[in-house]
Amino acid sequence: MQLLHEVKFTDTSYHLGAKIIQLKSYYELEETEAFFALTDAFRIYILRNKDISTYRKQANMNFIKFAIRIYKIKEQQHFITRSVFQQKFKSITEQLKKSENVANSRWLETCLTRIKEH
Repeated sequence: MQLLHEVKFTDTSYHLGAKIIQLKSYYELEETEAFFALTDAFRIYILRNKDISTYRKQANMNFIKFAIRIYKIKEQQHFITRSVFQQKFKSITEQLKKSENVANSRWLETCLTRIKEH
């Protein structure tokens, strides 16, 4: 993780890939502060970078949006009523299935599956 943080990328594809790996790692390690700090920095990077195509910008922005929503429902799972959890879970799942341009959508679906099984 530390090495990924220190690398200076000259290629935007590698930079995007590294940020996604970091985000997934923070999610899996349940590093809440680092996760949300990286989502903010990642979003700004995507918006400011002129070398990223509109399609890839949207795909990565959608990934960030869903990753945040999934992380939040994972955190709230044991503190909200079962019906509220099911409503939020269903909403995220349906929106993810309807969305066509989402980077790493299979990983997001896997996260949702693990939350539901937990």
